[in-house]
Amino acid sequence: MWDYMGDIKEKYHIFVADGPRVKTPEDSYKKLLDTLQKNGLQAPSQILYLFSGGWRPGMPLLRSAGAATFSSIYLVDIWMDDTGVASFYKALADKEAGRLTYIYTRGGAENEDARDYIAKKLGATKATLVDYKTGVDKSVTHMSTNSVAVGMLK
Repeated sequence: MWDYMGDIKEKYHIFVADGPRVKTPEDSYKKLLDTLQKNGLQAPSQILYLFSGGWRPGMPLLRSAGAATFSSIYLVDIWMDDTGVASFYKALADKEAGRLTYIYTRGGAENEDARDYIAKKLGATKATLVDYKTGVDKSVTHMSTNSVAVGMLK
């Protein structure tokens, strides 16, 4: 992820998980906040950025901290093939559309219904299709959805 976040590291304090299988996302988040507090720092706002497999730690974190904790939530080509995952993120779009930004490819969600539901719910200003399956631009990939999302954060 640092390959993509480098352009904004001077603008934001960025904390990146080392993989999608964060065993206790709620505890990791609490430790992060405790560390900030111990060092006399306070985040004026928080952005939650979930890429691809980030759906996994994102769900328990959003359940425990609540979406209102975050000024914005980026869903970047997030996987939603499982019915429970799709239902969770569709409900999040229903309740928190104003906080969400959705950057996606045609195949990244592995669930066309959930992908299209969230994209329609958020509309053109908050949902962006990065299409690499058309054959027009082979440099656009699942990973490069991060370039689009980070570009929005600049």
